[in-house]
Amino acid sequence: MRLVSVEHSSIDFVELTFKDQFISRSDMWRFTLHLSWQSAYHLKTFELLNENMRAQVKELMIGKQRVDSGLIVPQSKFTFRSRSAAIFWLFQMCKEMWEFAEDGDLFIEKAVDGFAKENFARWDALKSNHSLSIILFSRYYINNKNYTGTSCMKTRDGRLYLDFYKVVALNERCTQNWKQMLKHLKREVMQFNTHVEKMAQQGKLV
Repeated sequence: MRLVSVEHSSIDFVELTFKDQFISRSDMWRFTLHLSWQSAYHLKTFELLNENMRAQVKELMIGKQRVDSGLIVPQSKFTFRSRSAAIFWLFQMCKEMWEFAEDGDLFIEKAVDGFAKENFARWDALKSNHSLSIILFSRYYINNKNYTGTSCMKTRDGRLYLDFYKVVALNERCTQNWKQMLKHLKREVMQFNTHVEKMAQQGKLV
């Protein structure tokens, strides 16, 4: 054991994560005041009992170097990250999504097997508990000028169209069943064009 001065052990940056809580900016400010002059180490959990707040240390930095432990001082900078946020994914199902990228994959495949799958795997590794909503949407242009559907709208140049929305997931928790959610998303994506054609013929919105 060796004695380290406050100057050399003072933490410049602290990243804290919290889960299943709502923490406002004022809560964050009170929490940072509570942590002043306390020692911290990686994955340590801090609690503010009278405010019912709990957060875990994710990262500590002194200067530009990551450290495993140190002393939190009034000058320390904080970042709060939620592991249980409300997240909305909006996929615009335009015709370009069905075109090939330079690597030979469809852009829709990049969205599902790339973006969505990678995020689900990352959340699973971090033990996150986000509330996820997924919406597919598209604009369907109608060539028939005599179309009389009640939901029909017009662009500035007089083109008729319908806006189509498909809710794939609404406030779903993907902690345990993200693989099932990914399968469900793939199925809805593959059926999307069929749904659009059917609902456009009926003049309805989904």
